[in-house]
Amino acid sequence: MTSQAQESSRLLVVHPHEPLVYASYSNPTLRMHTLAQIDMHGTKAILLDLPHKQEIRGAEVSPHATGARYMLTASLDQTAAISSLGSAPSDTSLVPKRSSPMLAATIKVRAQCWSCAWDPSDSNVCYVGTTSARVLMFDLRRTDVPVHTWDGPRDGVTRKGSAGPVTTGYSPIHTIIALPGSQHNGLIAANSSGLYALPRSGQASDPNVTAWTLLTDSGDSGSRSCYSASYDTQMQCVAASFRAQNTCTRVPTTEHELYDVSSGFDAWRRKRSCISVPSPQTKMARTCVFSYMTEHDVRPGLFCASVESTRMVKTWDANNNGRDVLALGGVTASENIVDVKGWQWDGDMPMFASLTNTTARLYDVR
Repeated sequence: MTSQAQESSRLLVVHPHEPLVYASYSNPTLRMHTLAQIDMHGTKAILLDLPHKQEIRGAEVSPHATGARYMLTASLDQTAAISSLGSAPSDTSLVPKRSSPMLAATIKVRAQCWSCAWDPSDSNVCYVGTTSARVLMFDLRRTDVPVHTWDGPRDGVTRKGSAGPVTTGYSPIHTIIALPGSQHNGLIAANSSGLYALPRSGQASDPNVTAWTLLTDSGDSGSRSCYSASYDTQMQCVAASFRAQNTCTRVPTTEHELYDVSSGFDAWRRKRSCISVPSPQTKMARTCVFSYMTEHDVRPGLFCASVESTRMVKTWDANNNGRDVLALGGVTASENIVDVKGWQWDGDMPMFASLTNTTARLYDVR
């Protein structure tokens, strides 16, 4: 998919159950801010009919395998939207076309939205992150008010492994990760200051505990900015990416850290691996950790990120201390890589996608 000069793309979303990929699409001239649906078996992208008046900053398809398929989107227009996605027919000889997506609900968040996520345990619950360092929980059966609000600046923050309070600041929540119930049943929120563990609403061991817990440190340079975070369920691994600076050479670097969360947050400080890249990185980029099953029943794990200095997308072995695996080029000088995603549908071949401000590229990474 390629967009024109006045148009732009920002994020990729992978449908967990069907061969569909979505790319955000904004055209300020037409006041159009939506998602382009890319069918892996088709030849063209289809724009969804979404209600947003400003750019979409977060989107996720519901991970639940049963019931209706829903897309959650979060926009700078201070709303989140729930759209019922059309499903492919079971018998394509009888009904050759996919049913069209439909708007199911609009949530008035009353703050600019920057991220969103579905709850992996409850199909009626979703989360929205705002530009003012807040995370709101909504129940789809009543969307007029949030069920719970985590307010970073007001709730306060404790630093894991050390004493003394810290602050979230007021930078946007760019990522929300809701861990499944079998994997600590916790929430992780990320902004430029780092990754935080949020106390569960109504499920915390102490209901009086409201403070967020800062999980990441400031790095060897003493000052770095977190610009992306991702999670893989099968690996039980969280990846975080930071813009930093080499303390000796003063050269901008990018640091990627992978954490094992199979034992919850108690062992968080035990990094699975750390990858340092001598290249600056724009704050708009996103990175991705994912795993896939091979024909030999082996599950490799890959970490994917763009390298701004070489205009390439690279992958590293997430299970082998950050060993280089693959480098993908082809990005022109007029493009900026803004998102990367990896996935596998029901044992099919693993796929990888990169998105620039103008073009989505799909790769077979076997």
